[in-house]
Amino acid sequence: MATLQAHGVAKALDRYVGGPGAFAGEALAAATVQEVVERLIHGAVELTAGPRTPPGCLNVSTVHACGPDAAPVRELALARRMAGEAALRRRLERAPDLPSGHDPATLARLVHTISDGIAVQAAAGRTRQELREVADLALRTLFPD
Repeated sequence: MATLQAHGVAKALDRYVGGPGAFAGEALAAATVQEVVERLIHGAVELTAGPRTPPGCLNVSTVHACGPDAAPVRELALARRMAGEAALRRRLERAPDLPSGHDPATLARLVHTISDGIAVQAAAGRTRQELREVADLALRTLFPD
């Protein structure tokens, strides 16, 4: 049963990543580090609190699956999240414009932490506007003028 459940979740996550979550992969092609991070963080707001989306994030919610039969599903979701973070880290490692003092691995973890937090807050009822304000503050802190 757990294998069948994990297979179903894998298919759902594939559709999610290729559909509403496609912005994340597309963001990695942005010209600058700042644009990459802005697209990821603002994209998280739109995905999790946009006018045509349910609140929260399927991948973040799946990571929190519990119960003895949920382990394969949780592991699958975690592996996908780690792959996304690794792709961002690799993009940041190649960036000639990485701001001084920013470690690519740490920045990738921070961006994913902010995005996950946005998803959790959206699921808890925060509005798109509230999350956009938080996202903008995070971006101003990371990339001061």
